[in-house]
Amino acid sequence: IPVIDLRARFGVAPARDGAHERMVVLRVGERSVAAVVDDVLEVVSVLASALETPPGAGGPARECLRAVLRDDVRETVVLDVARLLSARDRELVDQAMAGNRNG
Repeated sequence: IPVIDLRARFGVAPARDGAHERMVVLRVGERSVAAVVDDVLEVVSVLASALETPPGAGGPARECLRAVLRDDVRETVVLDVARLLSARDRELVDQAMAGNRNG
């Protein structure tokens, strides 16, 4: 499974201590990819009506932002998983998957 380092993708410095890093396996259409994240606090289901339009952020993260979820305690950024992979990334994943099927 290809691995995406979200810190690198969003231009954020590497974590000082990688001991708490996790990999989250994501399905993007027919593709499976793993995303390296700092931590996973919880997994929740939410209604689409609870999601808000993301603020007008700039930089490499903007194209991957789908929404913001706010509650009384925190603000959670919701990523558009399909946009985590660039066109070049998708091409490389497809090539790797084709090689695995043929080899």
